[in-house]
Amino acid sequence: MVAGGGDMSGIFPEDVRSCWGDNDSPWSKEQMASAADSHGGRVTSVSSVRVEHGSNGITSRVVFSTNRGEVPIPGVNFYKAFNLRAPGALALKSQLFNIEKK
Repeated sequence: MVAGGGDMSGIFPEDVRSCWGDNDSPWSKEQMASAADSHGGRVTSVSSVRVEHGSNGITSRVVFSTNRGEVPIPGVNFYKAFNLRAPGALALKSQLFNIEKK
């Protein structure tokens, strides 16, 4: 949705009320999945992740191997989406980051 220009009005951390107060209404995981269906389909499993860094000092791309095949996400879009949904004070502080699957 970040890349496709979709509605992002409900993309907040699920614990937003404990951080910002009672005025915001974050989307549930089900609402997020439904919105993803209209932008290529939901991802239900991730088997691996690969991060590509550019020569300009930022993460250029994050590639997930998923139930939908490889899903590449431009680094700037992953950075924005992660920071929109990350819980509490968790955030990517720089556009140079690494992701690992546990």
